[in-house]
Amino acid sequence: MGDNWLKKKCLKLDCKRYVFYLPHWKVSQKYCDHCHLAEIGDLRSLFVHFLKIETIRKSLRESCGRHEDPQLSVEREQLRIKVANSLEKCRCGTDCLVKLCEQDKKLMRLAFRLDKEQNFLKRPRSKRGSKRILPKSLGPFLQGGAPGLGKRS
Repeated sequence: MGDNWLKKKCLKLDCKRYVFYLPHWKVSQKYCDHCHLAEIGDLRSLFVHFLKIETIRKSLRESCGRHEDPQLSVEREQLRIKVANSLEKCRCGTDCLVKLCEQDKKLMRLAFRLDKEQNFLKRPRSKRGSKRILPKSLGPFLQGGAPGLGKRS
């Protein structure tokens, strides 16, 4: 399959940007990255929450003495610094934050991932699926075991 990217116009009425996709994709994006980032409710609070969670994780790793891959740790630290700097630059509004995320691919991917996680947690548990998964048939589970545990001898 080739690397020939196709383009189509963003489906927002007032947007004149393009959405790029590959011909073998079954589902292509509807909106451009800028419109997708602008749709995210509160981008600032997502990034602040990310920084809080990362500091908690970092302190837990240090207190437990768990060491991870040093390269992964360096990349994670760079991402934390990048998010903190972008929050510092764009104190006034989300438009500036959207532009910064649009310019930096790592920030944009992080924003999309955080938004997806938030949307997943907001859905009711019935749509997410329950934690108790029952097997299709209970036969093999009920037959085995010690004689004192209900097994017929």
